[in-house]
This record gives sequence, C-alpha cells and structure tokens, in this order.
Amino acid sequence: MVERVVVIEPMGFGGICHYTYNLCEALASRGIWTLLITAKNYEFAARPRRFHLYPILSEWFRPELPSDRPDSANPESLLKKVRRRLNSARVMLRIVAVVVRTGASVVHLQWPIGPHDWIYVTVLRGLGRRIVYTAHDILPHDHTHPGDVPQLRRLLKHVDRTILHSEENERTFRQTFSEISPPSNLVPHGHYFFFSEDANHTAQTARAALGIPQDAHVVLFFGTIRPYKGLADLINAVARVRSRVADVRLLVAGYPFEEFGPYERAIASAGIRDCTAVHLGYHPAAEVAKFFRAADIVVLPYRSASQSGVAQLAFAFATPVIATRVGGLPEIVEEGHTGLLVDPGDDQALADAMVRLLEDPQLRQSMGTRASEIAASRYSWDRIAEMTLNVYDLAMERHSLQLPLHE
Repeated sequence: MVERVVVIEPMGFGGICHYTYNLCEALASRGIWTLLITAKNYEFAARPRRFHLYPILSEWFRPELPSDRPDSANPESLLKKVRRRLNSARVMLRIVAVVVRTGASVVHLQWPIGPHDWIYVTVLRGLGRRIVYTAHDILPHDHTHPGDVPQLRRLLKHVDRTILHSEENERTFRQTFSEISPPSNLVPHGHYFFFSEDANHTAQTARAALGIPQDAHVVLFFGTIRPYKGLADLINAVARVRSRVADVRLLVAGYPFEEFGPYERAIASAGIRDCTAVHLGYHPAAEVAKFFRAADIVVLPYRSASQSGVAQLAFAFATPVIATRVGGLPEIVEEGHTGLLVDPGDDQALADAMVRLLEDPQLRQSMGTRASEIAASRYSWDRIAEMTLNVYDLAMERHSLQLPLHE
C-alpha cells in the first residue's frame, strides 16, 4: 500500500496545473502524504490545500507576458546555455534529495520537466522508487521539434506505469511508442466543480460584466489558442449561424500561443465583428466563472485532441458541449445526452449543431443537467484518486515481481 507520493507538475499554471491540484487534494483526503513539486510562480500557492508544496522549478509560463516565441536571429549564448544546464542539474539533485528525504515510494510525473528527465528518473528507480507518468497529451501540442518523440522515448524507458485519459489516447500511445511503452491504465480526467463552487456570478451578472446583451445566444470558445484548436472553423460556422439565429454572440477567451491577427481578419471577413467579443490573455481561476456563466453552449472545434479540461469546465457549469470527433472527445461528450458531435473541419455541421442547441432551451437545459450529473459521479476526484492509487500499487507490484530478474 502506497502511503507517500511526490507529484511533479512543472507548469504551475493552466489546465494540467488545475488537474494536479485536484488530484493532490483527493490523494491527501484519502490519507496519502502528498508533496507537489511545481514552478516557483505556482498559480494556487495561496489556495487552501491539504497536500504539501515545494515550488522550486523554473517559471515556464508568465501570464502577464505575451507568448514566448523562439528568435532564430538571436540564438542562445554559450554562457546562457551552460547556466541553464547547471540549473537543471541542481534541480534534478534537489528532486532526488526531497524524494529520498520524505520517504515517498512513488514519483508521479504530470509532464516532463525537460530533455534530461531520464537522468533523475533513472537515479530514483535505482533507489527503489517507482515512476508513474500521466500522458495528458501523447505528444506536445503542435509539436514541430524533431526531438519530441526521442525525448519521450528516453523518459518512457524508465517509467513503470503510464496513465492515459481515454481509450483512443491509449491506442495512439501504443502506436507511437509501441517498442518501449510501459504498462498503462485508463484514468479519466476529473471534474472541475471547484471553479463553479467558488463562483459568485449568475448568468445575468456575468453577461453584464462582459457587456453581452441578456437576451443573446452566447457561444463560448475557451482556452489556449493554437492552430489545432480550430478557432478558424468556429468563426466560419458562426457566420453561418448568424443568418439563422440573429442574436448569436461569439465569446472568445484564452491565451494565444500564436499570432491572433489572422483570426481578427477572419472575424472581420466573416462579417461577425459586431457580434464577437474577444478576451485575450490568461484568465486565472477567479475569472473563469464569468465566461461559463455567460455561455449557452461551449464549442470545442478541435482539429486534433487528446482529451479536454474545457469540456469538464463546461460540465461543471451545467453547460452542453459541441465537440469534434477527434481523440478522446467522443468518450467525454455523449452524443445527444451531454452535447453534440461533428466531424472536424465541417463548418456546416458545426453551424447546424449550434443552431439546434441555441434554438432549443429545453434541450440545452437537459443536456447541461445530464453533464453535471455525470461529472459529479463518473468524474469525481474521489474516484480518480482511487483509480490512481490502484496504478501506484500496480507499479509497486511490477517492481517486486521484477526484482528476481535483476539479481
């Protein structure tokens, strides 16, 4: 029975950070001593918690700044590269030291820290610790770096067990890392009720705060803005919807990891500038509720996906979801029960689905209620913690079974 766990989440902000906070809380509530190693600018540092916090990792993301983009004209200097690698070595030593000092038997990685994770992971395994890795995404979003797959392969060779969030993700994971992938378990993404439980907004106050008419039909696109998210498809679809639903409003809220100018031009070209509200930037937990309270439906027009924390956010606010049939989304959004599904890139099908829900308030309400009920049961964090602890135990059993082979 695993009693002490160290969880590593290097982002400190965003969806995986939110997932990890809830997981650590759920583990701690079950009596598991839990330590979270995360970024120095951890978003929830002041939030009440039952787990322990060790924020020592470099800041990956600073929400007050524009998204960082590589500058090929100014490559990293040798001195800066040496300093970065020395700091990486110091951090790895501190991780090993704290795991040994706390007596944790399992180290649970929520995301790689860097290209040399395999080094400290190898040391920890040599010291008898078991390594569990949650593949929130099979590969980094929009990965273009040729080192992405080799880097993960090096890490996975030293992982005892992997957690994936959907059956489709598991199939893709096996195909991508067939020759070295460790045993895996399916553990779904937990709910995000803690966003709605903290919320003071009603639909009326949220719309007033955002300057949206009370009688409008509001379509929400929420989250990071990247090419694979399909925002351009949604813009085209909303233009189609407007000819059928006169008071439709598109609400876009998220942090752009690409230039937003092309989307601005697409909005103008589609003739929906006057019915589109854009709120660019990172929206901290206290601000999330107003966007979801203001929305009638949440749309995930993704061209690709592993799973979606945004869908869980929508469910927490009892809001139906329209999503594309990609990745694990069809396993989250139940067609006709918690939302609707369309093929990726099909503007007409997306528009038809939006019109169907916007024109039928009773259907929206029933779907939202069903989504909230499913989130509270199937995606409860108590259930997620139980499944995760089972993975930890399997990792420990695998180790004990393999010990004779190494003698």
